[in-house]
Amino acid sequence: MKRIPVLTGQSARSVHPHPVHGRVSQRPARRSAAALFGLGLACWLPVSGLAASCPALPNPAVPDTPSGLAADDPRIRISADLAEMFIDRTLRLEGHVRIEQAGRVLEAGQVDYDLAGERAHLRGGVRILTGAYAVEAPETEIRLADETAEIPAARFRLQQQDLRGMAEQIRVLDRDRLQLERASLTSCPPQREDWLLSARDIHLDQQSGRGTARHALLRFMRVPILYTPWIDFPIDDRRKTGFLYPEFGSSSQRGAELAVPWYWNIAPNYDATLTPRYMSHRGAGLDTEFRYLHRHNTGKLQFDWLPRDRARDGTERWYGGWRHDGHPLARLRSRVVLDAASDSDYFNDFATNLALASTSHLQRLGELEYRDPHISALLRVESFQTLDQSIAASARPYQRLPQLRLGLDYPNRLGLDWSLDGEWVHYWRENSVTTRRLDLTPRVSLPLQRPWGYARPSLAWRMTQYQLDNRNPGEPTAITRALPVFALDGGLYFDRLDGRHRQTLEPRIYYLYKPYRDQTDIPLFDTGLASFSFGQMFRPERFTGPDRVGDANQLTLALTSRWLTSGRELGRISGGIVRYFDSRRVTLPGALPETDTLSDAALELSLTPHPMWRGNASLLWNPGREETVRSSFGVQYRRDGQRVINLGYRYDRDNFEQTDLSAAWKLTPAWLAVARWNHSLRDDSDIETLAGLEYDSCCWRLRMVARRFVGTTPGEYHTGVQLQLVLKGLGALGDRADRTIQREIPGLEIND
Repeated sequence: MKRIPVLTGQSARSVHPHPVHGRVSQRPARRSAAALFGLGLACWLPVSGLAASCPALPNPAVPDTPSGLAADDPRIRISADLAEMFIDRTLRLEGHVRIEQAGRVLEAGQVDYDLAGERAHLRGGVRILTGAYAVEAPETEIRLADETAEIPAARFRLQQQDLRGMAEQIRVLDRDRLQLERASLTSCPPQREDWLLSARDIHLDQQSGRGTARHALLRFMRVPILYTPWIDFPIDDRRKTGFLYPEFGSSSQRGAELAVPWYWNIAPNYDATLTPRYMSHRGAGLDTEFRYLHRHNTGKLQFDWLPRDRARDGTERWYGGWRHDGHPLARLRSRVVLDAASDSDYFNDFATNLALASTSHLQRLGELEYRDPHISALLRVESFQTLDQSIAASARPYQRLPQLRLGLDYPNRLGLDWSLDGEWVHYWRENSVTTRRLDLTPRVSLPLQRPWGYARPSLAWRMTQYQLDNRNPGEPTAITRALPVFALDGGLYFDRLDGRHRQTLEPRIYYLYKPYRDQTDIPLFDTGLASFSFGQMFRPERFTGPDRVGDANQLTLALTSRWLTSGRELGRISGGIVRYFDSRRVTLPGALPETDTLSDAALELSLTPHPMWRGNASLLWNPGREETVRSSFGVQYRRDGQRVINLGYRYDRDNFEQTDLSAAWKLTPAWLAVARWNHSLRDDSDIETLAGLEYDSCCWRLRMVARRFVGTTPGEYHTGVQLQLVLKGLGALGDRADRTIQREIPGLEIND
């Protein structure tokens, strides 16, 4: 029978519940949800936009506006295999009936449409489709006049969340409001509902973007794990005030731990999170975070407070921090970093990783920076809180109150490149020598470039002035040091083709001359000896600050070879050595002049022979003593984001010898194993170990991670266990084990 399209001029009215959109109400970079942990505690449990691979209701695969009519189109488009109009103004449609309105589609086997009463009775495989959800039911009656409907024994699917569910009855209250009675939802397939959220009734309000449910119960593996008599949750992208998911875990520093964050949506560009936290070893505390976002700046303030630490005889413990980044003008940048802690052991007691536990200084920094193609300027104020009390007062960092930097760069002026680096800084430290230091380095260079090579001679003048305070009697309080710097950097390019591969040979020389100036009267404020490496061979200074300008009469000889194919670098090897023509008489206090005629030989290697393989290695070899000074290598095999192996080795003759092995491997489609072992060969002791497993079902994911790392006290180890349950389409409960394993295992990709 021929399909008969019918297009009416009647205004299109909503005949369906409004969608529950497919994202959680969330603040940036943190999922907004909440849950009640325990009987009788109210919570907020949102729906998140995680994709699920489980089969659920047949996916109608409709776009955001499935009807093909514009959202403001007042018409209704009807098609069916058979259409009959009766004298009582009743329209009967049979066989593949499809009614399209703006943004929605109704499908059924038979429809009786009362034009006078504006009622439609749908029977036989009824489907209501929108870009946000789909509903299936045996039959329903829709009252177009007041835009209401009652849909018994309905199945529904939230399209973007990939959540499906059932309800004894769905009531369409009006265009914006929907009520589900005796409803349940999950992202699992019908044959194995591993997790299920059920409620006596669920109320959804499209206008406010909010949903509420009464007597909600979450079951996992048929075991009730979460109950609340009332919940409130978002149904669209609008952020919403409420509780976040509870966090729980265990560690040797804090004991068993439970936190229930509460999110406050203050304004579109302001939010805050208040997190009451209980630690069995230490007591109850409160973590707070406030964030702001404006057109030209963004920032975060944090304050964590433990009023009485049971492990420290009731001592108050706290940490505060402020991060700010701003761009008040197109070329102007501002930055603020402020950190403070109650005591020197704070990070050792509360850190979740080795890097935090070993924090020795907290920075307080304010910067204002200007940049354009030729000028750069920086104003900085900086101080520190020293946490490690074993650091002597004379070895703690100076405060910069303030620091001014100026850089000028004018290339290709009269065939020359002109530049100026300048700095004025006031260094202050209690009970120490202080200074106001001016450092200026004008430089001119001649760039000579050809396809087969280059040469770049340069000449600079380094002038530094000191105004010193708190010096001992008889010591100078005003010092000026000035000296010329000459450098010549040059290289050649050779290459040869071997089929599809190209090999290059790139010899390079670098000559540096600086005369000797006696600098023993100049105290050290920010200067140390730079770590020697292949790259350091081509820098004009062997010190990290201007308090020492090293004398030099030296020539660097280096060679680099690269292997290329189709524009991709397969490998690179570089080696070099410095020939010293004079002894280096400028040293740090307590050090002897350097008299060797040859530097350590430096070698660097990087290989990428295959997209799955990459490696790198470096070596410093002392030819006089015929021994290795420093070496390292690393190899990574990365088959994909879930199959990664990393192997590393680091050696420093005077400090350490360590190995670092980490891996993540997909054992089966469901099981992922992760591990890390960072070991000190010199002490025969572990620095950090980690082991974990992840089980990935089609509708949920469980992560278990155990960790152990050294503390700041010799022989002390911190241990912890993290457990995280991810219910796909709903959210995650427990500790953030995903962050831990992604941070500790380079190359691993977490897909939640």
